[in-house]
This record gives sequence, C-alpha cells and structure tokens, in this order.
Amino acid sequence: MKKVANRLDDSYIESFYSVFYRIFSLLAGLREGNKILMTTPCAVRTTKGDIPRAVHLTGHRKYLKNVDTFWNHIERQCAELEAASFIIRNTTEVFKNSVVNINSSIKNLKYIEKLKGTESFKQNSENVESSLGKRRGTVSDDYDSLTKSDVNESPCEMTVKRRMIQNASSSSLISIMEKYRVKQTTSKFDLAHSYILDLTPKSKIEGEFDPKLWAELIADRPVMAKTEYHKEIESICDHLFGPLCKKKQPKLYESRDKWKTLRYLKVPEYNDDFSYYKEEWEKILYWAEHAIVPFLNAFESECNPIQRHNCGEREWFGEYVVPIFKGALRLNTSYCVSWGEVTVIATLRRKNQEKNVLEHHLERGHLADLVCEINQQEIVCGLGCGGPRKYDLTKWGSDEYQLPRMLKDMLDDILEKIRSRNGCTSNIYTIGIQQCMAEIRIYMMEKRDVYRLHLLKSFDLPLTHSSYGILRLALSWAWNIKGLVENLSFELNDRICFF
Repeated sequence: MKKVANRLDDSYIESFYSVFYRIFSLLAGLREGNKILMTTPCAVRTTKGDIPRAVHLTGHRKYLKNVDTFWNHIERQCAELEAASFIIRNTTEVFKNSVVNINSSIKNLKYIEKLKGTESFKQNSENVESSLGKRRGTVSDDYDSLTKSDVNESPCEMTVKRRMIQNASSSSLISIMEKYRVKQTTSKFDLAHSYILDLTPKSKIEGEFDPKLWAELIADRPVMAKTEYHKEIESICDHLFGPLCKKKQPKLYESRDKWKTLRYLKVPEYNDDFSYYKEEWEKILYWAEHAIVPFLNAFESECNPIQRHNCGEREWFGEYVVPIFKGALRLNTSYCVSWGEVTVIATLRRKNQEKNVLEHHLERGHLADLVCEINQQEIVCGLGCGGPRKYDLTKWGSDEYQLPRMLKDMLDDILEKIRSRNGCTSNIYTIGIQQCMAEIRIYMMEKRDVYRLHLLKSFDLPLTHSSYGILRLALSWAWNIKGLVENLSFELNDRICFF
C-alpha cells in the first residue's frame, strides 16, 4: 500500500477528495428535502422551497477564486432565458390573434359578397335614396315608401339585410346616442335619456345620423310589423266602402244600406294561416257593425255631434275610437281590455321596485286610456287627447312624453319574465295607440342594442261623410293590431308558459 500511495500525485488526491465531498453534499441535500440549484467543480448551491439556504463550496482553495463571477454569469444567463421565453409567449399570442382576425375578415368578405349579389337589396337601397330626396309628402306616405320595397323580399334576403344593418350600426348607434345625451341642447325630456331611439317623423336625434343610415334604421322594422293581417277582412271592407280601385264616393243612404246587409255577407274561404278561427266570422261582422254605426249615426243627424267644438275627449274617445280597437281585441275572449283611467302596472312597478313601503312614499303609475292584457301582462297601451275639434297642448305634450316610456316599461316587464325562464327575448314588442283630435298614430316598441320606437301608421278618422272611406284604414289597422297581439300571445305562451 505504501508503494501505491507514493505513486499517487497530490493533484489526484485533491481531485478524489473533491469528488467524494461533492457526492456527500448532494446526498445530504436530498436527504434534507432540499432542491439542488446548481453544482460546479467548486460549489454546490441548495434551496428549500423558493428561498436559497446555503452555498456549499467544495474542492481545493485554488478552485474558489472566481466563484462570484461564475454565479453572476449564471444569473445573467437565467435572466436572458426568462426574457426570451416571455418574448416567445407574447409573439405566439400575437400570431394567434392575427390568425383569428384574418379568419373573421375572410368571413366578413364572403358575407359582403353574398349581400352584394342580392338584387333586391340593391333595388331597396335605390328606393330608400329616392324616397329621401322626395320628402315632401305626408308623414304616413313618407314612412310607408321606405318600407314598401321590403314586402316582396324573401325571408333569407330580409335576414341578410337585417344582420348587415345590425352589425354595421350597433356599435356606432350607442356611441351616437351617448354623445347626443350629454349635449347641452338636448332636452331633459328627450327619449334618448331612456335609451329609446325615436324613429318617428318628429325625432330630434335624426340630425345626428347620416341620412342613408337613418333611412335604413327606419326601414329596418320587425318582421311582424310587415305582416298584412288586414287582408283577412278585405271582403268586409270591400262590402262597406267599395273596392279600392273604385274612386266613386257612395251616398250616405248607400253606406247605410251596405251596413244593414253586412251581417248577410258570405263567409270567405278559410285558411289555416288566418289569425282567427272559422267559427268567429259572425263575431267579426258584429265588431265591424258596432265600429261603423256611431259614425253613420253622426253623419245622419241634423247637427253632427263630432263637428261641435264641445265634443270632448270622453265622448270622442269612448264612443268613436274605443269601439274600433277594443272591439277588435275583445274578439279573443282571453284578452282583458280596459278603458278609462287605467293604471299601467309595469310603470308602477318600475317606479317603486327599490322602495320600502314602510319608509318611502310610493309613486303612482301613469294612467292610460286603453290597456290590453294577456294574463296580467300588458301588451297594448292607448292614450287619448282632446276631442275631434278640441285640443289640449299640455296633455298632448305629456302624452308624447309618457307613451314611449310606458311602452318601454311594459316591454321590460315582459323581457324580465322571459329571462327568468331562460327564454329567447327576440321578436318581442309592445304596441301603442295615440289619439290627438282626429289623428290616430300606431307605434311599436322593440329592443335590440337599444330600445327602438317605430311609427307603424298615422291616419285621421272621418268627421263628415265625404271622408267616410278613411274608416277602411281604421278597421284595417285595428285588425293588424289584433293580429300582432295574437302572434305575441303565442310567443309568450311558448316562452313564459302562460297557459
């Protein structure tokens, strides 16, 4: 052994000692549950968890000269690796987002190309532009001209057009309304404060929009608003007022004779798509008789009562207007139609929903002149103002402010019940009827990105027999409202399960 020991060089002994001590230190660190950070020929660094515990130096002193330089170099390399990995992660995310954006752009391009290939949409755009250049007609004719071009479009084409308008104007629509609301010139009574986009002829926000976009918003009515239910009673209207192609005005006694023989009118061929049942035809004839006879009686009297200045709101609205609309709605016995001073429960609930009955004074709801309910759910709201020749500017201004907000409250009440049952909230609307003197306006309120108030129709009731034919329009739109309510009742039955 002595000979072998003499042959070993001192360097070999030191190297053997260094290796042995490194193995011993490694085993000791593992036994204590430490995590090895880095080992070198001259040092071992250990940690427990995330906190470094010690640096074990191994080997001869001549190997310990550049320990600090070595560790600084290692830490610099670790920092560079971390920075490189961070850049790689960010670059990967950027590439992913770019790929998603490119795919969406390709889909949009395909969608636009498909839309451009629709000839009806091009024709509709030309009709809209031409109607904007000829805004010298009446209010009702102007708004009808913007929507007539949509009647002959297929459902697919109408859906494509509707989606394009929604995608193009949804974000800009809200931003325009936000800017309009904060303007100093905007009245505190403006509908924009309630996020209601007024699409009626008297809208004050129209100047904030591009004319072409505004025309598209007016024409973009709900699909149900374009359904012509009045064709179901076309035979009744032809019998009472004559065919539309006939321009000759009938005599007063001829109109009375037509009214007398109305109950013997032949039943038309029934279609399953009609909004009424076949056995209800006699009730429809009775409604038409009851709606027409007050006007005939007034025209035949020596002193026409609706020509007098003292014919007030109660007499005009209750005896002449209510039979037209209430009678049509009451044909369905499941509808509750009230008129007079009727409280709108949806508005009452909205005003007092955050109040404590014991601590706060509860506010009254708005009073309506006509309300139609389906299982205590308000659908139609009507307001009357003045007689045929007597007006009240104060009440007229109040009605113009209150009616859209009542329609919004009624719509919110319906949508809240649908959401509570996880139902679909599309194609839900409320209907408003506004009477001012002899004028009747029909409104529809819906909600998409914002609430939208549409003017469906505006017409005047006749005060003399010379304008007797206008009653055809009144009966037609009363029947359209009945059809819209009928359709909405089916939708609510499916989504809220009323029945």
